[in-house]
Amino acid sequence: MAWIFRNESTDMDLSSNYHEIINCGRLPAISSGQMISSGSVDDGNGTIWLYDIDCSGSEHKLINCTYSIDTSHCFHRYDVGLHCYLSCPAEEDEGRLRFITGSVENIGRLEINYKGEWGTICHIGFDHIDAAVACRQLGYCSGQMISSGSVDDGNGTIWLYDIDCSGSEHKLINCTYSIDTSHCFHRYDVGLHCYLSCPAEKDEGRICSGQMIPSRYVDDGNGTIWLDDINCSGSENKLINCTYSIDASHCLHSYDVGLHCYLSCPTEEDEGRFAFNNGFR
Repeated sequence: MAWIFRNESTDMDLSSNYHEIINCGRLPAISSGQMISSGSVDDGNGTIWLYDIDCSGSEHKLINCTYSIDTSHCFHRYDVGLHCYLSCPAEEDEGRLRFITGSVENIGRLEINYKGEWGTICHIGFDHIDAAVACRQLGYCSGQMISSGSVDDGNGTIWLYDIDCSGSEHKLINCTYSIDTSHCFHRYDVGLHCYLSCPAEKDEGRICSGQMIPSRYVDDGNGTIWLDDINCSGSENKLINCTYSIDASHCLHSYDVGLHCYLSCPTEEDEGRFAFNNGFR
């Protein structure tokens, strides 16, 4: 919560170590900051001094901004909360990423270092294009988003929300985003599956010819379920050239595709011949 002194006195509890509280730029060792929701801080008590503060950003003190002292309609449940940044890194150092992984090195929760602190990213608005940018920044060739339920919940600050990348960015922080994460929770933290390799296009998705068999006739797989809702016209040379979705978060290995691949594909004139093992011609 931010405290402000007026006429060298205050009706608020001064048991904390706060002295002159203005904006984040005036606090010792603090370079800047952002507002957080009132629900994230304890309600204050005593006088509510200011309302409708409007700063240009160039002021050295909050009291130099325009404001109203008519706070008759305000309540302490609306007290201002602040998150002051520990540092403001140089532009080239802002937005470092790290992976919080479990037993698999390339699957885990994504975290970003923003304003000198590590925190998580809200998955609302985050898609596979954004995931590919993040994975490339982490040193992988590409990747995709996985459901938040597949990674452990983070803790601390949720820094970014509604990230939107074009796919050409070298760093996730270069994409557009919002820092208003007041409606996000750690159960929505972004999870990533970064690819260990990205085969040449000609080697991607090779598969034999054949027919589908029911999932119950094959053993359940394990690991990643890559594709869902595949739709081929039949003219494709590779399965990967068909339309498909990579959102397989609702799929289970009990539905893994089974195939019967043909040992040979006869020419059209030889297809469907009959033969007798025994009997009369």
